[in-house]
Amino acid sequence: MEDMPKIDREAASEMVEIATKLIMFLVNSQELDFVCIY
Repeated sequence: MEDMPKIDREAASEMVEIATKLIMFLVNSQELDFVCIY
């Protein structure tokens, strides 16, 4: 794993971006659902 730190960092960055966009999308489009669940 120490042989490919750059790939790991890039993958982590992409995962964070995708997760952030997904969360923002869900929060913006389904606020009512979140309020009902929580």
